[in-house]
Amino acid sequence: MLDETNKALASRSIQFILLSLLAIITVMGAISFGLEINGQQLMGISTGNGYIVAVGIYHSSGVIDFFSINNGGPSLIKSITLPDELYGVAYGNGEFMIVGTSGSGGPFVGMVNPSTYSIVNLTNSLGIKSGAIYGVAYGNGEFMIVGTSNGKALAAVFQDGKFQTIAMPSTYESLAAVAYGDNEFMMGGTSMSGAALGVFNATFTDYSGELPRSLVSVNAIAYGDGEFMIGGLIESGNYTFGEVGLWANDSFAQVSIANAQFSTIMSILYSNYEFSIGGGLTNGNGGIAYYWSGGSGVTAYVSSTEPLFPMIIYGLTPLPTDRIAYVGNDGINSVVGIASPPPIYNVSITVVNVSSTPIIELLGTSIKSDKAILHLMEGSYELTISAPGYYNVSESIYVNGNANYTVSLQRVRYCSLSIHSIINSSSIPANITLTMQSQPPNRDIYVLPINGSAVISLICNQYSYRASGNYLEPVAGTIDATTNKSLNISLIPIVILEIRSPPTPGEYFINMSGPFKAELPLSNGSSITKSLSEMGVESYSMYRHINGVIQFLGNTTAMLLPGMNYINITWLTPIITSFNVSSLAPGNTSISISYALSRHGNITITLNGSSIYALGGVKGNASLLFNKSGTYDLCAYSWVYSYGKQALTYGPLCLTELVTVYYRLEVSDEARLISNLSGYYMPNSTVPIKIPSIVYLGNSTRLAYNGSTVDGRYINESDFYLNVNSSVVFLHVKWIKEYDVTARIYAGSSLMSSFSGWKVAGYNISFAPLIQFSNDTRLVLSNESNIVINGPLNITIVYYVEYLVGMMRESPLGIINSTSSWMKNATLIRISPSMMEFNNGTRLLYNESREITVTEPLNITINFNLQYKLTNITDIDGAVWLKNESWINNGSYVVNNPEPIIYQGNETRLVLSSTNASNASTNTSLITIVINGPLTILNKYVRQWLITLTVTDLNGTMIEEFPEWINSSSPIITSIKIGNFTAPVEAVKVEGPGKYVLIALMAERKINVKDALGLPVPDSRIGLYCDGYAVANESNYAGYVYVMIPINAHCLISRPTIGMYSIASIAAVIAVAIIVLSVMIRRRRR
Repeated sequence: MLDETNKALASRSIQFILLSLLAIITVMGAISFGLEINGQQLMGISTGNGYIVAVGIYHSSGVIDFFSINNGGPSLIKSITLPDELYGVAYGNGEFMIVGTSGSGGPFVGMVNPSTYSIVNLTNSLGIKSGAIYGVAYGNGEFMIVGTSNGKALAAVFQDGKFQTIAMPSTYESLAAVAYGDNEFMMGGTSMSGAALGVFNATFTDYSGELPRSLVSVNAIAYGDGEFMIGGLIESGNYTFGEVGLWANDSFAQVSIANAQFSTIMSILYSNYEFSIGGGLTNGNGGIAYYWSGGSGVTAYVSSTEPLFPMIIYGLTPLPTDRIAYVGNDGINSVVGIASPPPIYNVSITVVNVSSTPIIELLGTSIKSDKAILHLMEGSYELTISAPGYYNVSESIYVNGNANYTVSLQRVRYCSLSIHSIINSSSIPANITLTMQSQPPNRDIYVLPINGSAVISLICNQYSYRASGNYLEPVAGTIDATTNKSLNISLIPIVILEIRSPPTPGEYFINMSGPFKAELPLSNGSSITKSLSEMGVESYSMYRHINGVIQFLGNTTAMLLPGMNYINITWLTPIITSFNVSSLAPGNTSISISYALSRHGNITITLNGSSIYALGGVKGNASLLFNKSGTYDLCAYSWVYSYGKQALTYGPLCLTELVTVYYRLEVSDEARLISNLSGYYMPNSTVPIKIPSIVYLGNSTRLAYNGSTVDGRYINESDFYLNVNSSVVFLHVKWIKEYDVTARIYAGSSLMSSFSGWKVAGYNISFAPLIQFSNDTRLVLSNESNIVINGPLNITIVYYVEYLVGMMRESPLGIINSTSSWMKNATLIRISPSMMEFNNGTRLLYNESREITVTEPLNITINFNLQYKLTNITDIDGAVWLKNESWINNGSYVVNNPEPIIYQGNETRLVLSSTNASNASTNTSLITIVINGPLTILNKYVRQWLITLTVTDLNGTMIEEFPEWINSSSPIITSIKIGNFTAPVEAVKVEGPGKYVLIALMAERKINVKDALGLPVPDSRIGLYCDGYAVANESNYAGYVYVMIPINAHCLISRPTIGMYSIASIAAVIAVAIIVLSVMIRRRRR
């Protein structure tokens, strides 16, 4: 089973670093022993349990060879053949796992016990029916096998007798190599896009993208010293070469073996602190290279297996005592050998007297440290040590054993160097690039742009220098700059002069003086190039020779400087660019002369050899007048003053002009009937003139002849002869333009009249804008009343019909307003409801919608109704509860019949208290009212609550209990009516329906009733009258009467005749004083 303790690889951020490291290849005899096996093609090798086991192919079958080591060499102990081809073998857990291809065409996996030579076939447990297994490795208690199946890569882990396949990327085609290290298996092979590389540690991670694109396959992998070494094939042009690289920290570093000596790499082994690399060399032999990874970088050697070669090394395996075993074949025979890698020595380099970190360089590898331990083989080496601020040290060392070297560096000094650069034989500063390099072992290089002069600070040392600049001869030398120095540099200029002539025909000459002195002829369109080593001002004059005429082209100067210099022979003097002669008019007696010069200059014009104009400028013109016919020669040439006299610059250019004098007839004819008569005629020619009286132009337009004028003289006739008797005769034919005009006049849609005929252009036709009739009807013009004839017309004049419409608004109050207006026939009048409201509760209302179509004169009357505002207000306790407003027609009847009582629930009601609209005769609120003005009806209500009153005396004795409706507007009770007497009570505020207790301000009194003899009178009825309050009661057996009477009241007591006594009345005024409640009356407080 897979080791569950392996942690899944995290998603790694991988950066590919390609390092090109130099490897030194040396051929040396490092093979101790070799054993050739005939007829076998051995391809894999492994060691374990004291055996060397090699596997391969023997006559299309598999073979397993067991070897022991005797006398330092391999000895074949046993050879076993199988029906399966074998490609790889690995030792682990006391057994050898062998892999390959089965005889049936599928993969083969087997396990070999070296003690018994027994073989267990594990292929069925793999569960793969097709393909091949090419590689196998052991690590962490499990085997990993790799290969291919059905065109896809195959990988599986074998543990505890079971296989578990690993999902591979779909782009992987085949895997050929696998190795274990750092708790993971690394495997490699080929993919659709090149080499394939991945790592398995519980999960699989693809690293193919980190490999060089030129790497087409991975054939071998080994692990050691914290890194994997990968071997495969690199594409280079049309060839492939064996190449190796190191994989550490998720990055690949390519190791380039010098001269690409490997054509293929098939196996890699790590043992004894070094990698051994096996494969085929480019010379056709096999070989093994050795690689040490340490502070010194890369060192590699190649051992040849001669005389057993040519054989490719397919497998390597470690042996005790620092040796390795290898296996190889040439396709027919194989070799099994033992090699002893060359010894490695430890060389320690220590740098002293430095304050900055030095760099130790050896074999192309740089170590940034003040101390390095290098692993080297015997030989001579060049050691270079450098540090910022110190002079470099270079030493040759010979290694033939472990050694320690101590190197001391000296701190650098800086010197000042003053640099001056000029162009030779001048004081002109030279723009140069100065390159300075110190002598070995120091390689201080300065590349300085110098613009004439500069002062620099540099490390004091011996320097070689080279100064160069554009079109300057380079200068080289040495300078001892161990102290402050000056360096003066003079550079010879490189001046290239090219003289070019124009393509214009002619022979050209140039006279030159200055750095270059010569008189040179040039044909047109040619050039001459000269190389000079001197610069300066060059003066030159230019000429052109053509048709026997020497033309002066001008003189000027040019500054010759280092680099390309161009002198173009061209006209610096004016030349004639155009010269034309044209008649001012055909056959006229005058001609126009025009010219143009290339620049401001002089031009002379001659007529038949005589100068007639001397003109200047850039361009201009002149005219000549001839008085007779003939042939004339006109010529022109340009010139300048040179050395005090005229120098011809261009020309002469000549033209021949034939002049014939004619008279001209100019005809102006709008109808273009005789315009063709315009032209030139012989003097005093007679020209017949015939002009029609009418000319139809089409499009309802014509011209009427209106006479002619000849040089201002009027001629009425249309048929006459004209004599051309002067240089110019003017004939003007006059016409009157007329247009066909048709007009139709409509009243509405009815045609009233029409007319048609020719009208002169500009004629004005007028139409009456308004036609009035006596029956309140009229016609109104819809078009413009004036129309100017400026073209053919076919017009329609339309009058629309209007009627006078009167409109009157009236009401019972009288006429409101009256209007009248003209309206078009068929106008639709819409009369909508409208209202006029006044601020005294009165309004006029028209509440109809009418539509009237105007087809005749009309008088329309609109009657408004008179309405008054009726306001109905319901008041509760002085506050408006409901208010309704409405408008009532004058004379209408309204009825006021308010509810006397309105019950609102919750023991609450509204009671009508008054109304301003009642029937006094019946004393009811029902009344019918006739509306003849604004009216407000006010019905007033009071809100009442139903309460239950419990009346007690001051002692809390209930006197009476009864229900009562009370106004909510006067909720405080200060008295209560008991019978016909109103008794005062303590004030109580009623806040709504409910039960309330009233305490009457009354007290119980005891009255002693006696007769005249002073004896008690029992059963005697007496009456008591107190400020309107009356009560009667009988005395008891003792003659006492108990009664309730108001406090602070005056009472009168009366008694009827009793028995034999005739007591009419006993009057006593009982002044009931303010009762002291705590003494006289026991009163209960609530």
